[in-house]
Amino acid sequence: MATAGGRPGSPSKWRKGRAAAPPMVTAEVRVPPEQSLTIQPGVEVLFQVYCKLIVDNGATLRAVGTPGDSIRFDLLPPNLYWHGIRFLSASDSSRLEYCILAHGYASGLTEDSKGGAIYIGTPVTVSHCSIANCSSTSGGGIFIGHVDSGVVTVSDCSITNNSASYGGGLHVYYCSAVVNILNCEISGNSAICYG
Repeated sequence: MATAGGRPGSPSKWRKGRAAAPPMVTAEVRVPPEQSLTIQPGVEVLFQVYCKLIVDNGATLRAVGTPGDSIRFDLLPPNLYWHGIRFLSASDSSRLEYCILAHGYASGLTEDSKGGAIYIGTPVTVSHCSIANCSSTSGGGIFIGHVDSGVVTVSDCSITNNSASYGGGLHVYYCSAVVNILNCEISGNSAICYG
């Protein structure tokens, strides 16, 4: 069992294989400015404590699975939640593809209360992902907010059974960037306001 927390060395890769155990996240993980983290197909990133994965200023996260070998972000029981992935001012080459994100919960102040699975504050691409059973104050599954330029794309995703006060599955807030939501199933989510 490999443990992860702090700042991964850069460039860094989390691999699947007999010699590579799934990363067990025991503390907040931060991809430092201008550095990168690549997560290879089939890796399970399991959170043992309530913490988040932060993709910092100019940093890049590439978690690209395949149709037959997804990347999974989830809690490790008996933990109840993890704090999601936070794209703050990350590189626009950051992407999540063929990922499963479950049991994320965003609480706190500012961006910490938004996006149960994913907080997007910069142009990124999320495609062919399943986001389920997450919750937050705003954007139970995904929150996209204050992105001033570029393109945010969420495509071919299943966003289901999430909850929030605002935007149960997805909440887009004050963006002057182009936001493309394409071919997504957004169903079974609940919210007090804005669906």
